[in-house]
This record gives sequence, structure tokens and C-alpha cells, in this order.
Amino acid sequence: MTTLTFKADFHIHSLSSWDGLSSVTDIISYAKQKKFSLIAITDHNAQANDVPFFSRTKDIIVIRGTEFYTNKCDLIVFGDYDLSVLLRKSKDIFRLLDYCREENLITYFPHPYRLKNLLNLTSREIDEIISLVSFVEYYNGRSTLSNIISVIKKPKNSLSGSDAHHVAEIGNAYTVFSSSPEEITTFDVLSEVLFNSERQHFFMPSLYSWCHSRYLKLKERKKKTSQTSGLQEP
Repeated sequence: MTTLTFKADFHIHSLSSWDGLSSVTDIISYAKQKKFSLIAITDHNAQANDVPFFSRTKDIIVIRGTEFYTNKCDLIVFGDYDLSVLLRKSKDIFRLLDYCREENLITYFPHPYRLKNLLNLTSREIDEIISLVSFVEYYNGRSTLSNIISVIKKPKNSLSGSDAHHVAEIGNAYTVFSSSPEEITTFDVLSEVLFNSERQHFFMPSLYSWCHSRYLKLKERKKKTSQTSGLQEP
């Protein structure tokens, strides 16, 4: 049986995130250039409307998720769901996790050991959330602290993602996994493969991508400030 190897970035933000700087079209194009075979668009409390929850072309698989702000920490959800329902349930992370489990949705705990979580959550709370999610983020392209602790703790059932807010950051962290079926044709097949495959994680931050994304953010803020000032002029 043929085994295929997939290079995947499970954490990317598009213009549908309030702080995203790249369109879905540009993200997919750049990911193809970097030889990614799977990417996940995971916008903050939103969905990239021009992306179905699972799509597959000859070159790349694209899945759509949402990174929810909850009362405890952020939580990424993948699958076919009603965004408005999950937004209501996200006020309580345990209620959200219960609902996702009932609906067979994939839950993914991003940057579990970043400073914000370490300050706001007890170690027992972090461990409890890890025990309840489908996957934990092993490497995050923007959180070196979380990555260091992940290397020490080695959480099981892990995925990795760049947390890219600009295309230049895509691939700063990613996962490689193998699939026995020759083709992953549906979200259910992908889910089964992820749960049963061995995964390798890579953290490869680029100084250029970091500087470039920060420059673009400052440029965008300056533009918004200028527009706001213009509106206030008599």
C-alpha cells in the first residue's frame, strides 16, 4: 500500500482575523510555493467565508477552523459547525469542549504554555484542558516559551502551526505525518489519519519573516490611524 507524506501547518490567520494581514488566496499560493500539502485557516472568533471546512485540490488540502477566545484560553476547532453556536458556548471552555466532543469536532489547544496561560491558569487547569482536547500544539511559530516547555513535557496527540498572521510566517512551525490511504478525500478520513499517524514537529523561525510581519503590522496600524484622524477632521 502506498504511503504519502504530508507537510502541514495547522495554525494560520487570514484577513478574517482582526490582526490578519494576508488573503486566503495569497496564503494558499505561498503555501504551495513552500511545498505544503495541508494548511489550516484558523481565524480569531471568525471563519474565512471563502474557504469550506474541508477542500482538496491536486496540490493542497485546506481546512477551515476557528480560534476561539474563551474564559480560560484560546481553543481552535476544526469541522463542520455553526459559528454562532460555538461563539455562545466559548464563554465557558469546558462547555465548548463538551459540545465539540458530542459533535465529533476536532479541538486543538494552541500555544498551551505561552506566558499569558502560565499567568492566568494553574498547572492543573492546563493539564485538565490538555486531557480534554483532541490535539495540543507542540510547536507554535510565535511562542518560543511554549515551545521550550513542550519539548520538556512532550504532550501526546500534538500538532504544530506557525500562527502566521502574514504569509511570510507560514512554515515557521509545522507537522509532518504519513497517510496509508493514497488520498485524503474527506474531513473524516483526515481526522482518522491524524489520530492514527505518527507525527514529527518542526520549529524553523525566520528572522526575515518575523521582521517583515512586524513591519507590515506597523504599516497597517499607521494607515488605520491616518484614516481615523482624517475622519475626525472638520
